[in-house]
Amino acid sequence: MTITEFKKSCDKGGTDKNTGKSFFEFIANATDIWSNNACLGYVLHGLKGLELPEKEVEQIVSVVKAGFDELTVDEADKLYSKSSF
Repeated sequence: MTITEFKKSCDKGGTDKNTGKSFFEFIANATDIWSNNACLGYVLHGLKGLELPEKEVEQIVSVVKAGFDELTVDEADKLYSKSSF
């Protein structure tokens, strides 16, 4: 269910007719807080299995960090979604 669909399902008091949850409760349970450090942790976790030299890992992490300033979260999501990976 999208946020828009949930909002439409709410009565005038702001509570979903099916779940009894408020819009705030829905959002609190449906989203995670973005963390660049967590993203870098996923990258490092993935790179572990490749057994790359530390210098190469450092370069990859540096490039990923630069991407945080170059792309929005939505742009990064679309880029990944369109990739073959």
